[in-house]
Amino acid sequence: MAFTDLHNNYTLYLSPSLRGATDTIREPLMAFLGESRFVHLCSQQVADNKIVDALADLENKRNGRAKVLIESDYIYERKPLAGSLIWEMQGEREQNRQCLLAMMRGGVEVRADQIKGALQHTNLILSEKEDGGKLIFVTSANLSPGSIGTHYNWGIVLNNPPFFDAAQRLFNNSWDGDFRDAFFSHEAKFAKEVLACAAGANGQATDLAEECIDKAEEYICFAYFNLSTDSRVDKALRGAIERGVRVYGVVDGDQAGTSWDAVPQLRKIGVDVRYYPGVLTGALGRMHYKMLSVDGKLTHVTTANASHAAEDSFEFGLTIISQITQNISHFIQSEIDRLMQNARVPQEDT
Repeated sequence: MAFTDLHNNYTLYLSPSLRGATDTIREPLMAFLGESRFVHLCSQQVADNKIVDALADLENKRNGRAKVLIESDYIYERKPLAGSLIWEMQGEREQNRQCLLAMMRGGVEVRADQIKGALQHTNLILSEKEDGGKLIFVTSANLSPGSIGTHYNWGIVLNNPPFFDAAQRLFNNSWDGDFRDAFFSHEAKFAKEVLACAAGANGQATDLAEECIDKAEEYICFAYFNLSTDSRVDKALRGAIERGVRVYGVVDGDQAGTSWDAVPQLRKIGVDVRYYPGVLTGALGRMHYKMLSVDGKLTHVTTANASHAAEDSFEFGLTIISQITQNISHFIQSEIDRLMQNARVPQEDT
């Protein structure tokens, strides 16, 4: 599923339309890489062979260049292997390491971040095309086969030179492995739309989400992979309920029963929030969206979960305010409404 604005400033992809169906994030992602001459990429993970092949082909077949910044946590095991096992190709994150080695063998310049306790989570790709065009691809998908292939994710292509220039400075400032000093915000105004981007490791993406929620007058619908109690998004949604705004949405079902799960308390104050089946609750993949639709006018998509951890992680957020009748906000709302139909109401409410 895809939505393109009237002036071709952006195209938003949502995927997949059905669990296990052909994923519509991979298709534009691979096309984006295949048409590139230069690629600068930041992602929590690069653990997908086809993406690595595309980056290596860029170096070896098309005389291009690729730089990749990955999250160091995802090349280390959470629990180190002992003894002779360290010489075997195994472990939870072996695919990440194999893809790292493959990129290095293919001439791709790869670095890992140096910050412990916070994630490099932007999932941002900058591309310069053969014809000189410059595009940005941002997605909630981690660049792993499972996330691209079976999880619900959004991806957006931005075609706006000032946004590209701002994002390029963001990449350059994070390339030393320390993303704490890398941040930007940029706004572009068109005839009937305003686009505002923000990125950084000090809650800049969550700032945009909070602003979007605070502007709600009639309703808010949301889809979040994680929604933590007392996170800024949780507090903003509570504030909206107090103003008389209707609030509803879905979270990934695997957060049910966790100590930080915001769902029970939100339901008590009138938020119709439901659990969409996750990997641990019998589904093929995860409900990995992080997005909002507000009053049929405001849209927010982000890499940041509605969690405390997102405040210190390197995240990207985009808000679109539209006065167009059939706009991106309605597109996202339709997807959330579809997920609501198949989501589970908590047992204590049934």
